[in-house]
Amino acid sequence: MQLRVPDKKVVEWVRRWRNEDISCMRTPYQIAEEMQQNFYQDVICNRDSRHRYWAVWEGDDCIAFGGLTNIQWENRIAEISLIVNPNHTGKGVGRNVVHLLLKEGFGNMNLQTIFGECYMCSKSIGFWRRMVGEIKGYMTSLPRHKYWQGEYYDSLYFSFDRKCLCNLKK
Repeated sequence: MQLRVPDKKVVEWVRRWRNEDISCMRTPYQIAEEMQQNFYQDVICNRDSRHRYWAVWEGDDCIAFGGLTNIQWENRIAEISLIVNPNHTGKGVGRNVVHLLLKEGFGNMNLQTIFGECYMCSKSIGFWRRMVGEIKGYMTSLPRHKYWQGEYYDSLYFSFDRKCLCNLKK
């Protein structure tokens, strides 16, 4: 498994993956091709961006897209982002990508804390709970943090700090 800078083709794949299930997204609306290409140009190609994203490849197959976003360099914190190719869910890909992203953030970017949020209406809530437990991070529930289809949902807010590096898969 390898992190690579995403190109326009990968970003379009990610747009399609993301649009398959918007219920767990912070911005719960479909993303158009033009919007995604603007994201590619404005965020991924901008070296001064507060966001770093990678395509995750296994051989010739792009299996996921992940990043460290909303980076606050002065506080050494960032938010984790992950979208797994729907053809690869349930195969351990997410777990391995989280490990790669944490190693990148703590090891190469010298971050102190990497945090995230997952809404209780998301199918990935169990995954993030397992990850926090495995890596020995911190988590709490935030009430009514997501409005989706007429209901409010709590969210799982979690964080990992630099000392979690020793709990990652070698």
